[in-house]
Amino acid sequence: MSSSRYRNSETVGETYFATQDQASDGLKNIQTFSIRITDSDRLDTLAAKYLGDGTYWWIIAEMNDLDWSFDFEPGQIIRIPVSIEEALKFF
Repeated sequence: MSSSRYRNSETVGETYFATQDQASDGLKNIQTFSIRITDSDRLDTLAAKYLGDGTYWWIIAEMNDLDWSFDFEPGQIIRIPVSIEEALKFF
């Protein structure tokens, strides 16, 4: 007989976690501003500058369908959330 590894997990109602696709869809509806990437930009430094914490680089990547932190070209325009708190609601 097998046992569930979730049997001792606390749930809230029937909701567990949003899937990545649901988070991405929600992120498309939050308020953002756009910037043009330069050849010296990195997502972690942009996150530190605009979101107050470089560890939020992955939110910028997710909002712009980037696979990893260096997956962009100079001159590319990317969206950055106005409010990190609003963006974090989808994760």
